[in-house]
Amino acid sequence: MRLLQRVPKLGDKLRAWAALKARRIAAAAVMARGKPLDAKGRRQQLEHVFGEEAKHLAAFARRTGRLPSESGTGQAGRSAAFLTTVLQGLRGSSTAYPPALQSLLLEVLVLKKCLSSAASKRCRQQGYCCPNTKRQRQECDKALVALQVARFPVQSTRLNVTVDDGANADALPSGLSLGMNLSLRHGWTVSRTAMERHGELVRALCRLIREVNPNFQFTSIQVNKNFSTALHCDANNLGPSVITCLGAFTGGALYVHGRGEVDVKERFYEFNGNVPHLTCPFKGERFCVIYFSNQSYAKLPAKDATYLKKLGFNWPSPGRSKEDYGPRAPRLLAAAAALPPALADRAGPISRMCKGGTGTKWLSEAARNAKAAGNAKAPRKNRHTLATTKRRRGGGRDV
Repeated sequence: MRLLQRVPKLGDKLRAWAALKARRIAAAAVMARGKPLDAKGRRQQLEHVFGEEAKHLAAFARRTGRLPSESGTGQAGRSAAFLTTVLQGLRGSSTAYPPALQSLLLEVLVLKKCLSSAASKRCRQQGYCCPNTKRQRQECDKALVALQVARFPVQSTRLNVTVDDGANADALPSGLSLGMNLSLRHGWTVSRTAMERHGELVRALCRLIREVNPNFQFTSIQVNKNFSTALHCDANNLGPSVITCLGAFTGGALYVHGRGEVDVKERFYEFNGNVPHLTCPFKGERFCVIYFSNQSYAKLPAKDATYLKKLGFNWPSPGRSKEDYGPRAPRLLAAAAALPPALADRAGPISRMCKGGTGTKWLSEAARNAKAAGNAKAPRKNRHTLATTKRRRGGGRDV
């Protein structure tokens, strides 16, 4: 640690991460003063916090006579992200809010005569059919064989997207991050050791996506084995992602807010990872493969980019930039309230949902209000440090 603090810029980053960790611990302490919640209590707490956010949105509309802009900051920016996600849910194919929550939104939505085109643009999806050519089916079979013989270590940096924070040893995130990744020591880089160890798997997966969609650009491939994720938004994704699942399993659909459940077993589906999504329950052996572009792809050294291109990665064209989606916490809150009853337990605790998105102050106020109503929850202790989380986080790909 002392050596790292002497390196230019890394010392400042470490101090910033330490301060952020201290604020999160303080927020967790506030939440821990109450009693643990059952399923009904968690739902009541979620509806309470959802109602508070809806009141902020209504107050802003009454005060200014308009809806908040997505380019706003502070509470205005959070309310804009919240409203955009709510509109996605209301306009989705199978997602709907309960009547109690719809009544909270009625006062705000009446003011919006014309729905923003941004909501429909962001939730626009494109699905691929099953592999329908002999060559595509052959590449699927080769990829499955390579996946079955590969070894998948436990990725401790993914505990933040598990359903139970990694408390269940049988549900720990096992997977591989192939391609561009973030290292605390080297910055944006490529693990040549991992790429060489899984060289056959990497080449098989690259051939597979090129057979299905030769024009799809990607910098990274995330492979998950028998891992079910809770509701989350991908942090570092740029543009669309493509997902497919292989293996002998039942269930395991992809749930996307505003779209509903999507069957991805031996199907290639394009979706926006910045929209809240989760994995539906499944049984059996399930390999999930996600192709995506990292928003910081321009920072990768040229020699590493050339190395990935030779392996089969279709590198993004220069000049691409990520659209502003606002804080993650209000988006997750709006999506969690719209989950079907069968998936309600996959929203994750309110304390984790609000980390780093709306800030400690917002979380503390929600905790005090919930405690006054007798519905406070003690969150589970994080099993990994923030520095470990940042070490190899290469983007959002925890589907």
